[in-house]
Amino acid sequence: DHTQTYLTYNFPNQPAGTTVDFTGWVPPGETPNPYNTCDAERVSGTGFNSITNPVQVKVLSDGQVAPARAAFGGGLSVKDFLKGYKDQNGNPIELIDSNGVIHLPDPQTQAIILFELGVTDTRSSAYDLQDMVILATIKPV
Repeated sequence: DHTQTYLTYNFPNQPAGTTVDFTGWVPPGETPNPYNTCDAERVSGTGFNSITNPVQVKVLSDGQVAPARAAFGGGLSVKDFLKGYKDQNGNPIELIDSNGVIHLPDPQTQAIILFELGVTDTRSSAYDLQDMVILATIKPV
């Protein structure tokens, strides 16, 4: 089993049409955990977001297929993270089926955001899009 950190952030109400920008950040001096093979020493203090670094960030919606990339260095793949996903109360959520298709609990308001924080070359074996995985829920008011 792997450890996941659960953080919840609730944005205050925003006007219609507001764009939300997610940034994955490797803090300076961060030590990678055993399940994340991101080279934190090389990219310390670097942030990647969906606007300026679209190769580093992928957004998946309900019915899409998750990337079938093996995890670099023996880590967990995107599929492994989504199979073992749990909600904030520790209850398992099945976000992916055996064919790699995404099934979101609330497909109208949710998306999965995948980050690759270590490399920009999509041909690299280290480009595995599993350095940070977010299940985002954005509900209109």
